[in-house]
Amino acid sequence: ADFFQLGGHSLLVSKLVSELRRHDGLQYVSAKDLYEHSTFADFVACVEPTGARQLSHAGIELKISRTREEQQKTISNAVVYRGDLLQALALYVLSALALMHTFGVLVVVLYIVNLQESWVVALAFVAGYLLVVVYSIFFTVAVKWLVIGRYKEGSYPLWGSYHVRWWFVAQIQAFVSLRILRGTPFLPWYYRMMGASIGRNVFMNTAINAEGFDLISIGDNVSLNTDVRIKCSIIQDRVLILRPIVIGAGCTIGVRSVIEAGAVL
Repeated sequence: ADFFQLGGHSLLVSKLVSELRRHDGLQYVSAKDLYEHSTFADFVACVEPTGARQLSHAGIELKISRTREEQQKTISNAVVYRGDLLQALALYVLSALALMHTFGVLVVVLYIVNLQESWVVALAFVAGYLLVVVYSIFFTVAVKWLVIGRYKEGSYPLWGSYHVRWWFVAQIQAFVSLRILRGTPFLPWYYRMMGASIGRNVFMNTAINAEGFDLISIGDNVSLNTDVRIKCSIIQDRVLILRPIVIGAGCTIGVRSVIEAGAVL
């Protein structure tokens, strides 16, 4: 029997896929699998959890070679403790940077107050704020390339070296206020500096930082409306999974949409 001939439609596809993903070995079943194998026998043969079977996940072939238990066993206690220690030390660095980011302009203004008239102080405050915005952007870009380089597709154990570096860069990104850049040509340039492939005439009205910039590909004439979230990462079974996202030319993404890892639009 064919799923669609029996009355199946896109909403039922989503519900069925969501339900299947709750079961071990079926986490990477996608809607595409059901569209391409719409008969019961073909679909069962496609999604049968046989360890190293190739499954289609949002247009990308993923090789499932280990069970959930095997993935968890690869993370030793030593790795977890080391990751905890690195994150604890990083929190001190992040706190210091946050204080500098918040009070840097204020310190400069207070210094000028003793030397200049009030209108000069006001002008200096505005100029200082804009300077902090520019500084934050270039500082974040520099940290990203120094700490993690290019994001690479793959699976990485939680609290391992790569995960801690990924986490640290994500925290640094919080220093950049994208609200002042959204809806301007400067936001796509920020994405490009962070490693994303952005086409021409791309409109981005989101103030939410993306993840895994090097894995993002956006074609020409794309519109990302208010607060679209692009997530190239997912944490599952204590494993950080990075997958590319491709947004084809001419796409329009609606308000507050979430584009998950591995999506091809």
